[in-house]
Amino acid sequence: MKDLADISTGQSSFAHKVDRTLFWSFAALFFFLPIGTSPAVIAGILVLAIWVLSGKIIADRKRWMGEPWFWPLIVFTVLPWIGLLWTPDFKEGLNFASKTYYYLFAFALASVRLSEADALFLLKVFLSGLAVAAICSLLQLVTILPVTSGVPSLVGAKRILGGAFLAFGLCALLPFLILAQGVAMRLALAALATTFFIAFGMTGARSGYLGFLAVLPFLCGFFRRRFPSVCIAGIMIAVLLLLIAFGPFRDRMLSIQHEIVRFEQGDANSAAGERLHMWRGATIIFLGKPIFGTGTGGYKHAMKPFENESISVRDINNPHSSYFYMACSFGVAGILSLLWYFSALLRKGWTARSAPVGLAVLCYGVITVFLSFTSTPIIDFATANLLALMTGIRVADYEA
Repeated sequence: MKDLADISTGQSSFAHKVDRTLFWSFAALFFFLPIGTSPAVIAGILVLAIWVLSGKIIADRKRWMGEPWFWPLIVFTVLPWIGLLWTPDFKEGLNFASKTYYYLFAFALASVRLSEADALFLLKVFLSGLAVAAICSLLQLVTILPVTSGVPSLVGAKRILGGAFLAFGLCALLPFLILAQGVAMRLALAALATTFFIAFGMTGARSGYLGFLAVLPFLCGFFRRRFPSVCIAGIMIAVLLLLIAFGPFRDRMLSIQHEIVRFEQGDANSAAGERLHMWRGATIIFLGKPIFGTGTGGYKHAMKPFENESISVRDINNPHSSYFYMACSFGVAGILSLLWYFSALLRKGWTARSAPVGLAVLCYGVITVFLSFTSTPIIDFATANLLALMTGIRVADYEA
């Protein structure tokens, strides 16, 4: 991948200003993404407006079209629009297809001329926004702040999002903590990591815990060159023990077996029960239509024969699993396109894993892969936006 920091001497002053304006618009998107949907949407609209109206979408097309993830992402985002041709519910299908605009951010960000310092800055901005959301969440838990729509939150009803973002935040923050210069900076970053960890432990997000545990080996690989293996093993064991000390972690993990037993007895009114119900139906749907699937948004219609009266939330429009969602909607082509995209993202992060931004890309890729077993981060607003941003961000030493 050619160095995006090198701005050709022939670049016009206008083009340079557009590039910098787009960069700062992306910075706003990175910052607001963990904080709230509305400001993130506004920042995203600004990004796409600048990218399209300035002509950068055409002028710098060789940048984003030349990325190794270009074709996997194109296939992944085009499939929902093709799937409208055979969906039983066009309106519902259009709702899902429209979500593919999130991934335009990957192409737009790849077209920005970023230096390595710029990419690091964007990651730091995201961590700053996550810090605001984490602190607000902890203040909500101790009832200092109210649980309202106007206050950022990563717990309660938003625990799946909180678990994913806080797990990623811990992974992205640790390299900065290790490489920090000066006692004051290290103490500040250590305090921030502690805040993230406490908020993470209190989310009760089982999918987030799974993703965090899955990414620990990759963090060990990053720190292996800087610390003895025995030291790393000790730290990881201590982290796991501390996580187990959190009541929400223990309660949520221990409740899985009870919820499965209830499901087997016909009561699917639980988090695990609802998912098992959705996945069982999804398996039958996929096996019935393995080639083309049900079409975009067709899962809800196809699940009608499998309705379970014990489920409190009956308006199920996706199977809460990225893999089942793609398989049911688009058949074999859907699941293959998802795996192709994930593999391209993981390869990008793996080849640059020795640098903080590259490690962040790898970690979020791994978290998304595991989160996708029990939820659909590829279509949920915040997680899908971050997925697109991690796809398009520039990483050091990444070779196409």
